[in-house]
Amino acid sequence: MMKPKMIIFDAGRTLLDYTSIDTRKGVRALMPYITSNPFHLTPEQINRRTNEVFKWFEASRKQLFEVPECTILTLVYDLLQLKFSVGIKDIERILWESDSVKVPTPNAKETLDALNLMGIGTAVISNLDFSGDLLRNTLSELFPKHPFQFVIASSDYGIRKPNPLIFEAGIAKSGLKKEEIWYVGDQISVDVEGCRNAGMEPVLYKHPQNPYDAIPENLKVIEDLRDLVKLVNSEP
Repeated sequence: MMKPKMIIFDAGRTLLDYTSIDTRKGVRALMPYITSNPFHLTPEQINRRTNEVFKWFEASRKQLFEVPECTILTLVYDLLQLKFSVGIKDIERILWESDSVKVPTPNAKETLDALNLMGIGTAVISNLDFSGDLLRNTLSELFPKHPFQFVIASSDYGIRKPNPLIFEAGIAKSGLKKEEIWYVGDQISVDVEGCRNAGMEPVLYKHPQNPYDAIPENLKVIEDLRDLVKLVNSEP
């Protein structure tokens, strides 16, 4: 196996962790922007109905399709007859910024800096119903000095990992051959199998909060992102 010219990362639980997740906080942050609430709904009632509607879209996710957050929110707020002083993109941003705190995973910054010094390109492909622009902005805030070549969210294309098409899109955007790219993610069925089916070399990052049972043989496995640099240096 050759040394990679690019390494593409998963986002959640690979490059960043979501802490203190509470969707009720996002709804509460939206309340000052509501201009019409004919049923006098509380944040808790709005959040409950939102979660009920989101469950209707679970089947599409199992079929590896991604319905963007904005589309589902538009349906929810029309059902509840809510009107806002801001547009749906701003509503999505407020929810994204308020629902959870996002922090880099341990040693992610050091690893990205090392890869950059080695001349290895980096990018991101992530399953996310929120917009790709929000993910790109967050990554820029968390890693302000790091030049990702591209950031792809599943909401950009309407398909989810492990659908190989989303990985193939990344290969096309890279301008490289699939054999020249590694993909690092924390889930075997989603990240490892998906990127392998697209022809990339998988690396499993064992996130401490994930359960792992049967790990395929001959799979590159790391428990510390800094070990990724060691793997790269071990290749001819």
